[in-house]
Formats: sequence, structure tokens, C-alpha cells
Amino acid sequence: MKLRSFRFRIALMAAILAGGALVGFGVLSSWLIYEAKVSRLDAELESQLILAGRPRSPDRWQSYEAFLPRAFETSTKNAIALLVIGGDDTVLYRSPAWNPDLNITNLWTSRPPRPMPTAPPTVDRVQPDALRPSDRLPPTPRFITQRTPSGAWRMGSVTTPFTQVAIAVSLNAIDQEMAVIRNIFLISIPGVLLLVAGGAWAIAANSLRSIHQLTTIVGSVTASGLEQRVPIGSTDVEFVQLIQVVNQMLERLERSFKQSSRFSADAAHELKTPLAILQGELEQTIQRVRPLLDTKCL
Repeated sequence: MKLRSFRFRIALMAAILAGGALVGFGVLSSWLIYEAKVSRLDAELESQLILAGRPRSPDRWQSYEAFLPRAFETSTKNAIALLVIGGDDTVLYRSPAWNPDLNITNLWTSRPPRPMPTAPPTVDRVQPDALRPSDRLPPTPRFITQRTPSGAWRMGSVTTPFTQVAIAVSLNAIDQEMAVIRNIFLISIPGVLLLVAGGAWAIAANSLRSIHQLTTIVGSVTASGLEQRVPIGSTDVEFVQLIQVVNQMLERLERSFKQSSRFSADAAHELKTPLAILQGELEQTIQRVRPLLDTKCL
């Protein structure tokens, strides 16, 4: 029969539970950190897209693109790309860093109608701004993530009656940061599991101290030492019942041994007189028979 170690099972179960909890925590933390970084990027994209949706001359898009790295707090020019399409679907500006693998077919929203020219306000006429407040509302940006052979891109677009603007930001920097976090987590997991297993091993050893004490006392019990008992003291509640059962067993053994010893003594005392009488009668019989045997032999 193969013996199993209780301490080893406790340490193994603790390591498995801790490992599962750490993996779940790591996956959830990585996802939350990634989503937080992407949400922060979307907020900056939204502010820049609203700014880019304002009408401007075609020759100013290049200077606007040069401003984007400072707005996104990055020094990598190739990490940000800009695409501007005019009202007649002609490309007004395309960044040299624009990835040709990016699919923009599902990026644009329907183009809103151009605002109608309004007459100058008069005293007896309602202001045009009050008639069409929607013309003053900023356009709603749209965000998608696309993965290309060169890496992932976070794209935001905005559509106005005059232009369609798309800004693509490379997610390689975020992916590298997440890779560093994952590597740190993967490196730290074995050490944490070893600490958890070692702690569980020590806790199990401390918990089994009462069992070792019980084993030592029971192993030292002899026929002349049945009066020994296992002290309860400050033992854990889970082991009190076991110690009480062992003490009751020792008490029954002591009582049974005393009864057997008393019975043996009483039996020896009761048999001593009959045996003495029988021995005396046998000796007398031998003395009476011996002369007859001697005479017969002569």
C-alpha cells in the first residue's frame, strides 16, 4: 500500500489554489490595464478628432500631423498616421506613415448634410442658431482596432459635411508595455508559488504537532505505564475529540489490564490451597507405595 503525505497534499493544494488565483488575477489585471490604456488613448483621439473636424485649408494638414506626436505625448512619428478625405471623396492628405493594410471601408459614418446658408439676423426674425442647434454640435467620433502584419492600430474617425478625418495610432508601444507586465508576472509566479507551498508546509507541520505528540505518547505506552494520558492543554479544537478518544481507550486498556491482573492473582490464590493439598496427598501416596515396590523387587 502506497503511503501519502498529508503535509505534501496540503502544500500541493495550497499551491494549486494560489496558482489559479494568481493566474486569474493576472489575466483580469492585464485586461483592465490594457482597457485603461486604450480608453485613455480613445479620449485623446476624440479630442484630436473634434479638433480635426473643423474646416481648414488643405496645406495645413501636414502641420497638424506634426502636432499630433506632442498631443499624444510620443516622440515616434511613425506611431501616428493621418488620413483626410474631402467632400468629393478625394484624398486631401495621407500621412507617409499610413499603413496600406488598414481597412477604412467600415470606418466612416454617413456624411451629414451640409448646412444651408442663412440670412443675416433681423430684429423680427428668429436666430438661425436657435432653429438648427444640431449644426453646432460636434461630430461623434468612431473607434475601431485593426491588426495588420506590422502590428495593431487604434483608429478613430470623424465625418463632417466637408471632410472625413481618420487618425491611426500604433498600439505597439502598449503591446510592449503589456508584454513587460506579463513577463514580470510570469517570472514572479514560481517564486510566489514556492512561498505559498513553503508556508502551507510549515502551517501543516504546526497543525500536526498534536498528532506527533499523540503518536509519541501512545508509542511509549507499556503494560506498566498504562496510566499515561495525552494532555489536552492548548490543543486545537479539531484534535480535542481525537485526544479524548485516545485517552478513553488508554483508560479502558488500563482497567482491563488491572482486571486481568486481579483475576490472575485471585486465581493463583484460589488454586494454591488445592494444589498444596493435592501435592501432600501425592507425596503420602508415594511414601506408602514405595515399601511395597521395594518388597516386590526383592
